[in-house]
Amino acid sequence: MNNALILFLKYPERKMVKTRIAAKFGDDFSFGLYTAFIKDLLVMAGSVGANKILAIDGPVGVPTASLDFGTGYPVIRQNGKNIGDRMLNAFIYVFNSGYKNAVLIGSDLPGLPAALVENAFAALNNTDAVIGRSTDGGYYLIGFRKETCSPDYFKGITWSISSVFQRTMDKFSRSEKNVYILPEWIDIDDHDDLKRFYEKNANGTGAASYTMKYLTEMFP
Repeated sequence: MNNALILFLKYPERKMVKTRIAAKFGDDFSFGLYTAFIKDLLVMAGSVGANKILAIDGPVGVPTASLDFGTGYPVIRQNGKNIGDRMLNAFIYVFNSGYKNAVLIGSDLPGLPAALVENAFAALNNTDAVIGRSTDGGYYLIGFRKETCSPDYFKGITWSISSVFQRTMDKFSRSEKNVYILPEWIDIDDHDDLKRFYEKNANGTGAASYTMKYLTEMFP
């Protein structure tokens, strides 16, 4: 019960996921792409030595018990007015469940290696928090020990803009917390991100991923 990995996901629905990519390639494409993202994320998470919790933003009419994507992992629904509130509430749930350390990652990271997530948990043995900057100026991972997680790190931030990582780091600095910064990673939000991901993985080890197989089938 020491470590919990929070998978912060949207339930895949047409017209509701990867809307910037859908604007270029259509809703059916973005739905299939996001489904591949989730498959890759679940494969990676299965290799991480932590208990997994699915925090799902999904349709009200879908029973919570059916949102586990067949993994059998515990499922909670995201709760809050904005992404900061929803992330905070996921951490609160996990820590109230008895976990000592928690790391949260999003779903737009099909190439994220399990070793990087393991490094995040290892860092929490010696630091107050861990964070990974995404290439768009946000962050793709954030983690805390139970005693170092505070609502302040999720409040007063304008989300989905390029200053999110820096604003969060400013908050860490003001609170004098010791923070471990992971290597930068790409978070796939738009066509340019998708292109960079494809070019990076087309001839590498990532070529066998669900996402790369999907892209290869769609763009042979």
